[in-house]
Amino acid sequence: MPDSGKIEPRLLQEMARLESLGQQDLRIPILIQLAHDLGPLARRKARLSESEEARLQASRRDLLERLAEMGVGEDIHRLELANALEMHLTGPQIREIAPHPDVRSIIWNREERVTAVSADQS
Repeated sequence: MPDSGKIEPRLLQEMARLESLGQQDLRIPILIQLAHDLGPLARRKARLSESEEARLQASRRDLLERLAEMGVGEDIHRLELANALEMHLTGPQIREIAPHPDVRSIIWNREERVTAVSADQS
């Protein structure tokens, strides 16, 4: 499946690395940034018509249903203030969900290893 342009480049590199090692079924921690407001805490810039609001709610439900079909139901964490969903997906699952209209972008949610440098060492 071609890249939809929504997958972060370094995540694509990690997916390619895992595929080259035969580990394409390894789940990768990701954040799905949503194209539309996630829920009641999100601020509205403009009032939406009832039909537009209904369409957005249906799109959100569809996204969550598709993720549940992938077996991700218990692993989804809603980050309402960030307007994102946190979960673990395999590379093929990431490629499958990326084209969904409610997905703005998918980024690798990896832990960064940061060390402190004391004032004496800098």
